[in-house]
Amino acid sequence: MSIDLSKISQGEFCALAASTAGMGQWYALVVQDESTIPTVASNVTEEINLMLDEGQASASVAVGASLPDAVQQVATSPQPVMVLSGFEALPEEDWASLNFSRSRLLGDHALVFVMGKDALRRLQERAPDLDSLLSGSTWQLDTQADILSADEREQRLEALRRGLDLTDAEVLAQAESGELPSDPRLAEWLVLLGRGDLLVQ
Repeated sequence: MSIDLSKISQGEFCALAASTAGMGQWYALVVQDESTIPTVASNVTEEINLMLDEGQASASVAVGASLPDAVQQVATSPQPVMVLSGFEALPEEDWASLNFSRSRLLGDHALVFVMGKDALRRLQERAPDLDSLLSGSTWQLDTQADILSADEREQRLEALRRGLDLTDAEVLAQAESGELPSDPRLAEWLVLLGRGDLLVQ
């Protein structure tokens, strides 16, 4: 199965996750080099923490160490964002158990999955219920650039303008007045405009 994903910088990904802290949104960040996953997961956790409101924090959970413990930690944690990694160490037979645990993983917290392509493939094949919750919210980490090129940014902004039938000014006005709907696409729009600061006001 071929997996073709859009690329995103770590900063942009973290801004999206932080913008929906406590809203039950799920995200997946796919890392090309599996050996870097622990570092990426740690960096993502720290960067999201910097973007959260004062008094809030994200938590990092290693799924592969013990699936029951990981599910219990997610289910009972008060943190608004949970960063899950370690899927590469998950035994094959545990993927079905992970899928059956979907109801316990659901909650107000935003869930961030950091994994390699092989783990994503197993998730799609063995845990389709979980995979459905990540539909449209899965990206590949772009390690070559911290930000999009000017042309790439403008292309994405134009797609958002057409898709949501809004202007940049309208999105900024809604964000500044605190009336911006909870939508990952709108959070991405603000990040692309260089106004990610409005996500954490």
